[in-house]
Amino acid sequence: MPTVQARCESSSLKTDDVRLFRLKLENSSVRQAISAGQHITLVYPDLQGRPQRRLYSVVRTTGADTIEIAVQRTGNQGLSDSLHATLRAGSVLEVEGVSGNITVDRIKDARQVLMVAAGIGITLPMALLNALAERDDAGLPVPAIRLILCAPYVVSIPFLHELLQLSLTRRWFHFDAYITREPILSHSQFHSGRPTAAAFELEQAPETVIACGGFAFAHAIREHISQRYPDSQLLLEAFTAPTRDEPSAQSANQDSEESGITLQLTRSEQHVSADPSLSLLDNLQLHGIPIKSQCRSGICGSCRVHVSGEVHREPDFCLDEQDKAQGYALACCTFPRAGHIVVDPGISH
Repeated sequence: MPTVQARCESSSLKTDDVRLFRLKLENSSVRQAISAGQHITLVYPDLQGRPQRRLYSVVRTTGADTIEIAVQRTGNQGLSDSLHATLRAGSVLEVEGVSGNITVDRIKDARQVLMVAAGIGITLPMALLNALAERDDAGLPVPAIRLILCAPYVVSIPFLHELLQLSLTRRWFHFDAYITREPILSHSQFHSGRPTAAAFELEQAPETVIACGGFAFAHAIREHISQRYPDSQLLLEAFTAPTRDEPSAQSANQDSEESGITLQLTRSEQHVSADPSLSLLDNLQLHGIPIKSQCRSGICGSCRVHVSGEVHREPDFCLDEQDKAQGYALACCTFPRAGHIVVDPGISH
């Protein structure tokens, strides 16, 4: 997909920290290549004025040239916070690419689909629900959808109005919200605390399970679903990067300058120091070394590298055991541990 400009048509709050942007693409043919549920790569300066690239889920496509995205403010002064602070109707930004393959086409022929989401992870289910509602309105068959949604507070649920409207008007959709940090009276579709194992019980096993949330959440759901519904197709998305497990007492006493860890880039023969608290991806980018990346959460596989040496791997959702045995890793999920590490990032410098 070519890089195109997009103009912000409108901006509205869905919660105190989540804003919905409607973007009009200058090239309508590009819009035809984008489906709800996919991600677009936005190019926009952060609050320090530095150009950044980040992925955002397309919640809805409308008309010939318009898409909607939901953005959560994080407080880290990055691109998302900049969009909240500065992107208003009439503002222009760049859309650099589209990725992702979890769209309505993946589930439209199923009988039963289970969706599980946490926080801003609701954007993917919401995108699919919008697309399914359009199919329903057109008289096309849609699967039965069960959504389990986790949020810290009732007021922090993005698209709550839309979810309630769908549940009251579409026979094929039901959702349960679990509120984890606010004491509420459990009633109807709203429950206090985290979902129990019983919450995942369905009359029949779903053909597809879709989960979207932070990295730890997505990993936990994968482990649970693979045991409960081993024959179900599992589609995962994570919107936060993995973090390294708690370091040992010995490594905790070492700062990055004293770690003695070096990375050798095979294509340039460049040697750089490495911080063991940062992923290979962050280390390489810190030194200005080109490396492909998109999701930063072990999903897309863009940052696949070949690595040899002592590293720590966090779980990812992309590589199989054969890939790992051959020395491949995802740079966003791999942390330098000790000594001399050889990395081939796959880009000529």
